[in-house]
Amino acid sequence: MKEGFQLLLIAVPFFVVSIGLEVYLDRMNGWRYYNSLKDSVSNLYIGLGEVLLSLVIKGAMIFLYDIVFKNASLYTFPDNFITGFVFFIIFDFIYYWAHRLGHEVNIMWAGHVPHHSSEYFNLTVALRQPWFQVLTTWFLFLPLAILGFSTRVLVIVSALDILYQFWIHTPYIGKMPRWFEFIFNTPSHHRVHHGRQKKYLDKNHGGVLIIWDRLFGTFQEEEETPDYGITQPLHSFSPFRANFHHFGAIVRALPRAFASGKVSAAFLASPAAFNQHFPDTNSAPSPSEDAWASKSMGAFIIWHLVHALTQGIWLMGNASALPQNYVLMTLGFLMAHIAGAGFILDKKPIARIWENFRLTGVMVLGSALLIFRPELPLPGSFWAGVYLIVFAVISWAWFQASSKPRLA
Repeated sequence: MKEGFQLLLIAVPFFVVSIGLEVYLDRMNGWRYYNSLKDSVSNLYIGLGEVLLSLVIKGAMIFLYDIVFKNASLYTFPDNFITGFVFFIIFDFIYYWAHRLGHEVNIMWAGHVPHHSSEYFNLTVALRQPWFQVLTTWFLFLPLAILGFSTRVLVIVSALDILYQFWIHTPYIGKMPRWFEFIFNTPSHHRVHHGRQKKYLDKNHGGVLIIWDRLFGTFQEEEETPDYGITQPLHSFSPFRANFHHFGAIVRALPRAFASGKVSAAFLASPAAFNQHFPDTNSAPSPSEDAWASKSMGAFIIWHLVHALTQGIWLMGNASALPQNYVLMTLGFLMAHIAGAGFILDKKPIARIWENFRLTGVMVLGSALLIFRPELPLPGSFWAGVYLIVFAVISWAWFQASSKPRLA
């Protein structure tokens, strides 16, 4: 688990530089792919939430894998390059099927759909990673533990497989050389995967290798420019709505499912069949206009995004050295931060109440660190407490000024 986070931390500067370069190119081209700042901010908040929750969710799944490996493996492969290469091929094959099932089985689609609900396509969408997808796919990878591939190899290869897929989310790279397009997943192939035209739906599920799609009949060449998003648009920039909305649709469908004897369809049918069996369970609210309540509020949410990303990266890098209760408390505060960002992005009236409550909590936490002085890694509890109090006071004043006379 720690090595996976280390790889992610190493990749962060590359993410920042790449997104910055793409934004610059887009500005030079008349804002073709970044014409919704709200969407990009939402993508980054969703990505932050996935990384934070992985401390608990993926950590638990890796723990279960490790138990199976240590107690039920038929053989133990050495951790070397050859083992890693063989594991990568098998892992990418299973990833293809996990990804494909994520589009064809409704409960698995509920976990995967957040990645597809953006109606744009740029590098920030690559970071729009679902929070709960691993809960619906982890069992598919357990046979690798039984075969004897170590937990360490799983963590490293799975991280590399996902990191590879960052660059294929750019609209600024066209067709690659023919041999490369034949073997590997590319931006062209992945643009198809994010398209919602009928011929593009449920195509090109490969992770690193596209040959699985060619072998199993799910490959589609990029032809006309894709229309991005899902067939029933989300109409929200809230990270929480993005991750819970289809699970909510399943819950709303259950009374009718039990009454009609179609319970299995609610969970195991395709998403299209689910929508036919249970229409209107996935209805979306009216679209949010793509504008801030004020320019000051826009600056406020971006400043808070930078703060949240910085604190999230710090937490990832120091989680193993921090007391567990402090990790969970910080995780809770950051998830509350993400929820509040969603209310502001969608211009919900509850945003004012939520932010006042949240920032009061941050100030209380900062005061507690100053008073009780728990043992923490650098910068230590004193300076952490000072930082949180100053941050909360500035944020509260900024938010009050920016949300007048009304937020929504």
